[in-house]
Amino acid sequence: MKQGRIDWTAVRQARTRLAQLAHEHPELTGPSSPENVEAWQDALRQEETRMVPNKPATMTEHTAIRLPPHLLEHVDAYRDQVAKASGFRPSRADVFRLALERFLEAEAKGVRRSR
Repeated sequence: MKQGRIDWTAVRQARTRLAQLAHEHPELTGPSSPENVEAWQDALRQEETRMVPNKPATMTEHTAIRLPPHLLEHVDAYRDQVAKASGFRPSRADVFRLALERFLEAEAKGVRRSR
């Protein structure tokens, strides 16, 4: 078995979120039973959906773009903000996808920003 680097920050975030889930659902922290296991699996599935709300249900197409450093700094700052608020750090691709969806929806509704 190959040993890789352990992302201790991710481990700490996951443990914090699991503790929060246990606090939100105290009925799941009792003795193990089939119902308890099933309830935990349901809670974790819901958490996964909450963590990655725009996860594509179908195959996606890879698109590469070049961005200036100042724009990537804004993207990373937003990722940090989301991580601080939710305990989950989205990927840059998640941020790009969300920003593009919001922009296109605003354009379709005729929302224009003045410069």
